[in-house]
Amino acid sequence: MDKNKVFAVMFIFITFLISIGSAISNASYFNSDSKLYNENNSHDINRFISWHEKLDFIFGENNIFSKQFIEIWSFLNRSNTSNISLIEDVQYGNLIQDENKSLYFPEPKKDIKPYAQKAVSLADKTTNFIYIQAPNKVIPGFTNSLVLNYNHANENADEFLKTLNQNNIKTFDLREKLFEQENKDSLFYKSDHHWTTETAFWAFGEIIQKLDESFDLSLDTNNYYRDINNYKITKYNDCYLGSLGRRTGASVSGLDDYTFIEPNFDTDYRLYNMLQSKDDVIKSRKLSRCNQNK
Repeated sequence: MDKNKVFAVMFIFITFLISIGSAISNASYFNSDSKLYNENNSHDINRFISWHEKLDFIFGENNIFSKQFIEIWSFLNRSNTSNISLIEDVQYGNLIQDENKSLYFPEPKKDIKPYAQKAVSLADKTTNFIYIQAPNKVIPGFTNSLVLNYNHANENADEFLKTLNQNNIKTFDLREKLFEQENKDSLFYKSDHHWTTETAFWAFGEIIQKLDESFDLSLDTNNYYRDINNYKITKYNDCYLGSLGRRTGASVSGLDDYTFIEPNFDTDYRLYNMLQSKDDVIKSRKLSRCNQNK
């Protein structure tokens, strides 16, 4: 039998098993509330929303069978190009993974002049304006050069800044200092496109200093809030699965460490779980999947 046909049959069979398993494991959710019409046969939007949420739970990314399906799909739908992998994704076409298991979104080359002109117009209408360019995950000289064939975020940012500078608008390119950091492999999460909390704290300090220099604001004059020693640092190992990792499965992307930086001084902040309620404040949260090292 043809090898491709064997793989096709295997994939269909595995998909069937996952679907059946998912349905069985959540059979209790198939109840009378699943009806989309009330006794008068008129549409009941509340019941429809309730049913939609249950379907999302059964087949969504948090379900164990769905996670297995995602990982199998990622494994079967990946192609290797030297030291990178292209993983098929419905929304983005391909996700990119380098030899260090870091995942990237593709970013096409764009005509950014219309966007830059909007920033120029905004700057002309206000005073004390500065544009701060946040770094992206593609780090020159560190990120696999093959990734640059699919991600042109830095080129787009360069063009954006060029237009602003030509119009004498103040800019601050955080990439210049960040890309000089020695710990380049820990600046961003491997399974996500966001920078780590440590990098965010560093950026906070750099921005405060730049604003002080540019506008004579005298922010944090004694460097108290920028001193990491005034914060409690809690590290959770193998804990975080980012937005890219949720598209490939943890077995493909791996799990990232997460560092929680909490003020030791008096402050006021609230943590919400948006998946449960937009109103209930979480006082404490147990991360059972994480190994805590202080």
